[in-house]
Amino acid sequence: MKPIFFVLIGALLPVSCNLASPEIEMQTIAKEAYIYAYPMVQQYATMYAHAIDCQSESYKAPLNHLSFESVTPCIALGEAWIDFRTNSYVLHIPKQNDYCQLSVQITDLYSNTYFHIDREEGAAGGDFLLQGRARDTFIPEGVKKVIVSETDFACVLIKICTKNRDSVVKWNELTEQIAIEPVHIKSNKTAAADFPPYMQDTGNIRFYGYLSFLLQFCNVNPSDKRLIKRFEMIGITAGKPFIAKSWSQADQGAMYRGMTAGKIVADSLYRVNNTIHQWISTVEEEDKEQATY
Repeated sequence: MKPIFFVLIGALLPVSCNLASPEIEMQTIAKEAYIYAYPMVQQYATMYAHAIDCQSESYKAPLNHLSFESVTPCIALGEAWIDFRTNSYVLHIPKQNDYCQLSVQITDLYSNTYFHIDREEGAAGGDFLLQGRARDTFIPEGVKKVIVSETDFACVLIKICTKNRDSVVKWNELTEQIAIEPVHIKSNKTAAADFPPYMQDTGNIRFYGYLSFLLQFCNVNPSDKRLIKRFEMIGITAGKPFIAKSWSQADQGAMYRGMTAGKIVADSLYRVNNTIHQWISTVEEEDKEQATY
């Protein structure tokens, strides 16, 4: 399914294509690019803090490694950021016991949830093959389903709920049986990448640099290719540095006005469509409802 961010961006194109003033055109493209980039940059910010920057207070585990933490007395949350550039991975979910319920959500760099296992399906367990854009023709024996990401990085979230606070030892047993394992053992290394440090300033022009960096790891929806091509008009090109130093004062003003307008729209949309944080935010609510399980 196409994220709502991209649908709304597409609706902006007919208007901007008719604009004659170069500065207004630049401002419009900057607004479109900001809205397009916002969920991707927020996703990258989480990945950088949780799996790349080992000095971060939010750091959990390296890329391709699963970590668990108890977030409430009755709920454990597992997280793994997967790098598909050099390998595919098998997610092993054991058959659940009578004390715990498990669900899984996988999101790509667009922050789009492309796979979900609900509690009923998760109860049966099984092996799921996780692949990225470089789809592996080898499928290990016993794989229940092949799950393909349209981006080179993805986040696997696993939520385990116990029926009551006396069952915590049971989810500890369950987490020990859950695994994310590389298909090709010899290549269980992350590919080289100069991950730019995430600086929490969504009002800075460097925001567009994150989009340039992230686009190289993503398949672009055919309906968005025209939009991505327009981004190149303001210096946003997949895998290339975003450089704004040579802009005139008028161009910089147009960019900042577009960025400000885009931020207003993106902030509003992201509060509704932030899939990862929405999923995590249900934890406290579910903790209050354990008695109904």
